[in-house]
Amino acid sequence: MGSHRPPGCLLARSCAELVDLPPEGRKAAISEMSQQRKLLEGPLGEAIAVGELPRGTDVPALAWYFLGMMQAILDLPQAGATRSELDRMIAVAMLAWPATGIAGALAHTLPAMHS
Repeated sequence: MGSHRPPGCLLARSCAELVDLPPEGRKAAISEMSQQRKLLEGPLGEAIAVGELPRGTDVPALAWYFLGMMQAILDLPQAGATRSELDRMIAVAMLAWPATGIAGALAHTLPAMHS
């Protein structure tokens, strides 16, 4: 008797269903999501320190943005997104990276990805 677990990210699914979780489950889901965001803030702060990102970068907002993209990457295949579609979505998402060099380089790859 195997148990069936829904595909996708447990944390993302839990956050999407917070109202249905018991208080302990809500607290755990919110805490873990916050932990993931903080894990992203570290490298973003380092990117500012080495000049890869501009000093005025809104690190918390960018961390939430990329955390959301990571959650989407984990969950959208269950909705039918193909690897190619996810790759193109990632290329578009990276345009949010504030460094002109990276955004510019990715912008030049997008037309090729549509063919």
